[in-house]
Amino acid sequence: MPDYHAILWRALRQGDFRNARWRESVFAQTREMLRDQLRDTRPPMSTIDMSLESDALEAAIDIIEGELAQDAEARAQEAAARAQAMPAKAQAVPPRAEAGRRGPVAAPSNDIYATRDMVPEAERFGNLPTLIAIAAVVVLAGVAAGGYAFMSSRHATPPQQQSKIETAKIAPPKIETPKIPPPAPPSAPATAKVDPTPQAKAAAPPPQPASPTLQRPKTDSKEATLADGDLPPGIDGSASEPDVPFYFRRQPVFYRTTHPVGSIIIDKQQHFLYLIRPNHVALRYGIGVGKSCVDAVGLHKLTAKKEWPEWQPPADAAGRKLAPAGAMKGGAGNPLGARSLTLDDGGLSIHGTNAPKTIGSHVDLGCIRLVNEDVADLYNRVAVGTRVVFSD
Repeated sequence: MPDYHAILWRALRQGDFRNARWRESVFAQTREMLRDQLRDTRPPMSTIDMSLESDALEAAIDIIEGELAQDAEARAQEAAARAQAMPAKAQAVPPRAEAGRRGPVAAPSNDIYATRDMVPEAERFGNLPTLIAIAAVVVLAGVAAGGYAFMSSRHATPPQQQSKIETAKIAPPKIETPKIPPPAPPSAPATAKVDPTPQAKAAAPPPQPASPTLQRPKTDSKEATLADGDLPPGIDGSASEPDVPFYFRRQPVFYRTTHPVGSIIIDKQQHFLYLIRPNHVALRYGIGVGKSCVDAVGLHKLTAKKEWPEWQPPADAAGRKLAPAGAMKGGAGNPLGARSLTLDDGGLSIHGTNAPKTIGSHVDLGCIRLVNEDVADLYNRVAVGTRVVFSD
């Protein structure tokens, strides 16, 4: 994010920065030009990111005004001290008599606002080169803001590479079975073929099924889609990245909050989950909101973590034919996906999904859902006891 404090000071020093009307003119032009630059940024910035940029500019304006107010107070105190130190004879000279001998009395030099009406119009509001300089500074600020949003997305791990990394990290371990060597052939002519004995065939173990992974082939499930766009339990959706819009993919963003670093903040209305990092930065994940978490509010705590969890359908799900009766083992097609993070209220959890296209929407099943790659990333970054805050 651009250093708006330094940018504004460079613009203010083109004129009389102690003049309130000059500062108001510079601030107003800066707001308008930054708003135009953010609106025209490509790729387009989200409403939240544009609001954060505007808030950063307003914070810089408040800091500058505070600095000037402190400077004015310091100057006033210094002038008062000098006045007290003046000889008594000099203090006794009446101002009117002194003015009659020497002309009009000048305004005190410590008052940074007293002479603003005496400053010529051209000096107060600057000339054309000054305005051009301000415009150039603000344009650079807008370009830097747009570049920050664009480069944040470009420097994220490529989808295919990320999928390979997460697959290697969290796929359940494969069970290696011992290989039984075939029995030694009896002495016979070299051309004779010896088949394994029936006992050796019976001892050979059956092939093991492949362990579930995060990256799976796309499944044609259009006809099986539920009314809310979700996929029924047992049907596995496509790979996550191609099905999730850019703004719902995992990415670092500017985020200012009073909650400590490491906290999880869930914004149900905007469909974002934020993991708070140092220096006003958060790792943002896109989420889907299930029926179990629609009314969740307030402060909670993470109490348990589990890989490839088993899913127990709600009591009404089987009656409405949304899910088969009985628990479903973890794996492909499980509505809880690859990971689950259980909160202190047993009905609340953060978990994966079998339907990546539902990220950014409200659905019937589950609680707070992320795509499997994202919930695995979050799983590796947080520990039991983490603060979780639900925000409307």
